[in-house]
Amino acid sequence: MTSEGHCVFVLVYVDDVLVTGSSLEMIARTKNDLKTRFEMTDSGKCAFVLGIELLDGEDGSVTMCQRRYVDDVLKRFGMDECKAVASPVDVSSRLVPSSSASKVDVHSVKQWVL
Repeated sequence: MTSEGHCVFVLVYVDDVLVTGSSLEMIARTKNDLKTRFEMTDSGKCAFVLGIELLDGEDGSVTMCQRRYVDDVLKRFGMDECKAVASPVDVSSRLVPSSSASKVDVHSVKQWVL
């Protein structure tokens, strides 16, 4: 919804609703309109949505962080106690298959990514 040069976004996923926008007044008006039509509770400022952490920047920006997701994946595979190390790779490096490489369980690898 747009009005007076401002916009409001209503994001819905199953029974979760996130209302955000560029005008606090329009956000409040939209929430009130929705509350008259649907049974809703206001949980206040959103810190997480769909497992993604939302961090406010001092300049008004919002950063999306998936730290919790990464932590959950590490726990699922028993690597939550591993030590992080930097491993810079030259972006121009070409990866080629090795004939001596062991077979990898594709389903297990997909779980890591998904």
